[in-house]
Amino acid sequence: MPKHLRVLFLIIGISRLQGMALRLVNERSGITMTELAAQMWSTNSQLTGIITALEGKGLVARERNPDNRRVVNVMPTTQGLAVIQRNIAAVASRYEAQLGSLTPAEHEEVAGIGQPA
Repeated sequence: MPKHLRVLFLIIGISRLQGMALRLVNERSGITMTELAAQMWSTNSQLTGIITALEGKGLVARERNPDNRRVVNVMPTTQGLAVIQRNIAAVASRYEAQLGSLTPAEHEEVAGIGQPA
């Protein structure tokens, strides 16, 4: 995990797994606990502790699915979305700083990475 993410998570007081869960919840608001556990290669019982911690910090909320009360959906809160947005801004700033010193030819080369030849 990049150092800037570790620092951000340290500042807001969450672990790497909690950060990963927060990112996934942000990408798929309303994801079920079962789907989230599968994406994190975790069990529902392990994930419960992670989500409980994030919920305690006000970063996510759990709600029973109205169509199936046995299913629990997880959504980011306004505070959780703000944390993700700060992270995105920090990453963008870091990339801009690193890419800003490249020549136009180097920009072209970087832009072509991963593209078919």
